[in-house]
Amino acid sequence: DVVVDAFSCDDGLTLCLDSCVDTTIDPFNCGACGVVCPSLLCASSKCQGGVPGSFVVVGHDYGASYSAAQARVLGNSLLLATAQNIRVRSYEQYAAAGAVANVKAILNAAAAGAGRTIAYTVATQPSDVSPGMTALNTDVLVIYDQSSAPASTFVGVGAGWAASIASFTHVGGVVIALDGAGGQNPQMPALIQSAGILDVASDASIKQGTALDVVAPADAVGLGVVSPYGAAKQSVYFACNEPNGGAVTYVLDAGGTATGCA
Repeated sequence: DVVVDAFSCDDGLTLCLDSCVDTTIDPFNCGACGVVCPSLLCASSKCQGGVPGSFVVVGHDYGASYSAAQARVLGNSLLLATAQNIRVRSYEQYAAAGAVANVKAILNAAAAGAGRTIAYTVATQPSDVSPGMTALNTDVLVIYDQSSAPASTFVGVGAGWAASIASFTHVGGVVIALDGAGGQNPQMPALIQSAGILDVASDASIKQGTALDVVAPADAVGLGVVSPYGAAKQSVYFACNEPNGGAVTYVLDAGGTATGCA
């Protein structure tokens, strides 16, 4: 590293703290400042080696009511993480307090049922989901439906998160995004797409009581989930641009429309 006392760097280097670094090859600042590669190998701005992580997009926000089946979907998503003490980064900036409380109750019960524990880090600013969120301090990122967000907030926020989230899942991190189309300015599809979680065009509300079928019961997210089960309030299905198969599995379905993407 080249130590500097200025505020800019030459020759394509990036100023990270007090040093000019080459983020294309620096394993402590790989692709962006603060992204540490567990393998200590960085090439072309990407950490080398890794354990593939998971993205889970759930069309429930858990803010109103929820069934045991809905709880099982969320609990299964948490348990994709392999740690004994699961470190959850809980992004709560514009989330409803009731949804946060319900989700944490479900996650706590799922962890306890598996003989595991949870440690939460509450995130309240976009910068909390940044290169500082690494496999060294976070196992699971939970993004609640940001139901009180001002209009047009999250397209830019999601784009700013994309590189960090990609690095995080590259080394085994789990990202869970919840969407119930809540609030005056629903923006979760824009956030989910711009952050690189899943290519979704839009969401649409599902009528309460609509039967949801588990179409991938062998998938880890669908294991043990009763099928069909009724949608609770503030549930959605997604118009997804990514086909089912390969790296994408649609777990839940309502009359031919995907309602959960895992």
